[in-house]
Amino acid sequence: MDTHTLELLEFDRVRNLVASYAASPLGRAAALALQPSLDLGEVRQQQALTTEMTDALAAGLTPPLAGLLDVRGAVRRSAIGATLAAEELAEIASSLRIIAEVDRYLVRVGDSFPRLGALKHDIGEFSGLANAIDGCLDPRGRVLDTASRRLSEIRREIGGVEERIQETLRRMLRSPEIRRILRYPNFTVVGQHYVLPVARDFRGELKGSVHRTSASNETVYIEPQAVADQSAQLSYLRAKESKEVRRILRWLSAQVGQVADPLAASFEVMATLDLVLCRGRYSLDYRMTPPDLNTEGRILLRGARHPILEHLFREEARRLRAEAEAGRTADHDDSTESPPGGPESGAADLADAPSSSPSPDPGFSVGFHQMPVGSRPSPPELPGSFRGFHELPVGSRLAPWVDPNQAFDRSLFQPPVGQGLVPDVSDVEPDSPRDAGEAPEELDEAARLRGGLSGRPLEQRRRERGESLQAGQAGDSSSSSEAARSRPDIPTRSVVPIDVHLGFQFNILVITGPNTGGKTVAIKTVGLLAIMAQCGLHIPANQGSQLSLLDDVLADIGDEQSLEQSLSTFSSHVRRITEIFSRATERSLILMDELGAGTDPAEGAALGRAILDEIDQIGCRAIVTTHIGDLKTYAFSNPHAENAAVEFDIETLRPRYRVHIGDIGASNALQIARRLAMPAHLVDRAARYIERSKDEGQGSPEWEVVQRLRFEAEQARQEAMAQQAEAERTRAALSQKLADLQSQAEQDARLAEARARLQPGDRVVVPRLGYDRPGRVVRIEARKNKAVVAIGQMNWDVTVDELIPQVIRTPDALAASAARTPSGRGKSRYE
Repeated sequence: MDTHTLELLEFDRVRNLVASYAASPLGRAAALALQPSLDLGEVRQQQALTTEMTDALAAGLTPPLAGLLDVRGAVRRSAIGATLAAEELAEIASSLRIIAEVDRYLVRVGDSFPRLGALKHDIGEFSGLANAIDGCLDPRGRVLDTASRRLSEIRREIGGVEERIQETLRRMLRSPEIRRILRYPNFTVVGQHYVLPVARDFRGELKGSVHRTSASNETVYIEPQAVADQSAQLSYLRAKESKEVRRILRWLSAQVGQVADPLAASFEVMATLDLVLCRGRYSLDYRMTPPDLNTEGRILLRGARHPILEHLFREEARRLRAEAEAGRTADHDDSTESPPGGPESGAADLADAPSSSPSPDPGFSVGFHQMPVGSRPSPPELPGSFRGFHELPVGSRLAPWVDPNQAFDRSLFQPPVGQGLVPDVSDVEPDSPRDAGEAPEELDEAARLRGGLSGRPLEQRRRERGESLQAGQAGDSSSSSEAARSRPDIPTRSVVPIDVHLGFQFNILVITGPNTGGKTVAIKTVGLLAIMAQCGLHIPANQGSQLSLLDDVLADIGDEQSLEQSLSTFSSHVRRITEIFSRATERSLILMDELGAGTDPAEGAALGRAILDEIDQIGCRAIVTTHIGDLKTYAFSNPHAENAAVEFDIETLRPRYRVHIGDIGASNALQIARRLAMPAHLVDRAARYIERSKDEGQGSPEWEVVQRLRFEAEQARQEAMAQQAEAERTRAALSQKLADLQSQAEQDARLAEARARLQPGDRVVVPRLGYDRPGRVVRIEARKNKAVVAIGQMNWDVTVDELIPQVIRTPDALAASAARTPSGRGKSRYE
């Protein structure tokens, strides 16, 4: 895909996020090299692998990849005859043991997760090589004495020579004359020579070879002449040892080189499995779902969230939590040092004291992890080993119960572009965006500081909306609510989900609305999620979202003024648009931000219409944003285009970051100017100019009626698509259940047939006695449905229905076996 678009959408940050979940360097390297695939079959295969991995992780079945090392370079060098270092061979042996564990893991999960189990076919058997290396090297890479008989003999001789040298030196140290000239009464080793530490002034009184001096030149390390002959013999033996060690390492390296190709293929499987593990952990951690893929150009995103923005808010929450924990610890230390009843006696005094700064209260709690609505069946609680990946669920909104009497600097928590303060997940469901026609509630300042809740109790508000309380959500339990009200919590931010669709009734979406309203984040979200899906990643959106297989995503986003090429912003956009049209096909997705900007409004509008016409002629999907009023009406003249607007609250002057398809966004410039205290006569004059333009035919009531009708039609269309998606998911679930039942019935029939053919001597397994303890049938009492099975030294009375034949042979296989037997009869129906 277009590399410039990947840079604009910051796909590298997504790669880094995925790589952070790797269990080995192989998985990290594979994650950093992620590229979107253009093959629909490959994308669906990778999506299915990610889904199976998330299910396996939720069931507590984690691939044992921890400790796996990237030794592919050493394996490649061994293939061309290089001698590997002992440490490299030890790392290969350690990795081979992990490969064997992974092989057993894939066998264990293969029945429940067939695509994961299929990875086993490319994993080789290397137990012989691992045993050979383990027999010669210890885990730290030291060659063992038992690696060869010659090495064992050499090291035994080395030990004897060293013992004689040490005995000689100990005898010398007992001499008063020798002790008098030493800096300290002990010998040491320099290189491979045993030496005595002689004071500089007495260096001439001990005959021997000087091997080094200390940094201060006060100590001279001398090898005594009395051990010179033994030291020479020791050097000779060490040379023989080194030669034998090199021979052993050369032999082990040759053993690795003989299996270099299958070993490299096995490491590629390990890298693939670790990459799938990264994708599964990322999906669970950020509550993602697999998209439905198609080739018809249909794009339907329900509750889509920008993954990078989500990560930033999570990191911010962790930072605030760490600061709060540090503040809590400091407060605890102060309270323990202060006398009871003093001015610093506890948290109660902190709550009552007036706040002179906007620093948050140390008391800060986070909600626990929740699986997304409509997620695949999984245990109600993930295993403890994976709770680290669910510390702060994206989309959870902790209620910031802020004391309205406390000084509070709201400017510190102004949301950046693309997100809003959505304070309570129990009040605003993340998977259920607010109806487009629902009017915003009027909130006083205290209510907004409490997180946007009105004075009505939460349960009453839920009953009014017809919603049921869900266990496990923040603010649902009475104890947690009371704890929240007892102190001001730190307000946390969450990404506002958006709903977008393309390729159904229209191919071009024109988004309008005020600045900082989330238009750019919306188009980046669509492009980034499309790329993620084609990389085999789940997407942060609700179940039932659809994405089309794209051959390219082409974006023109942001101010790309080039100082090096002396290009203005407008010139850069024109050059980029020209490049986009040279690459675009009917299977492409085009994203353009601020179409027609950077030049005269009239000419920009004309150029924008021409660009939209060209996109329509190509037949690709496109989402563009604009502020130009003339482009807002483009959808009225083109049935393949539709308008959309980002939601903006006139009362609070804050964007709500939701995208409403079928609506035309207004800049609301006069309302904003009036609320910001612009002189009234200026605002009134501007209003008169607008009225005059309407009287001159530039605006009409019919235009507003058409806009309202299109908006209502879009709402009905979205509701119908949601119901259709739900019906498709139900149909798919029923089809899968039917297939599972049919498969189970076939297995039961085959098993019953195999039990009916059992004869004495056949090998069977009795599950309640252990799958690892096979036995043989002694006799069968068909009328009583009983059998006697010999397991080890004991006979067991069991029912025939408990028996599982070890290898079931089909009638065709039996006939073929009988034909190959000279007597014309098979020896056994089972093995």
